[in-house]
Parts: sequence; structure tokens; C-alpha cells
Amino acid sequence: MEYVIFFLFAGKIALQNTLYSAVQRVTLFHFLTCAAVNTVNYK
Repeated sequence: MEYVIFFLFAGKIALQNTLYSAVQRVTLFHFLTCAAVNTVNYK
């Protein structure tokens, strides 16, 4: 029974890490896009 709990817990952490990484990438991409647009607008 402990194995089932362990796998559920590990899966939950893996899912959270994947979502966190995806959010970080989207945020970084959004930040870079905004920076590029601002740079173009200032010129």
C-alpha cells in the first residue's frame, strides 16, 4: 500500500514541476517578446 502512496506523491511532484517549468518558459518568452517590442518602439 505504501508503494501506491509513494507513486501518487511522486507523480504529483513531477506534474507540479512540469507545470512550473512550462509557466516559467511562457513567462520568459512573454518577457523577451515585450522587451523586443519595447526596443523596437524606442528606436
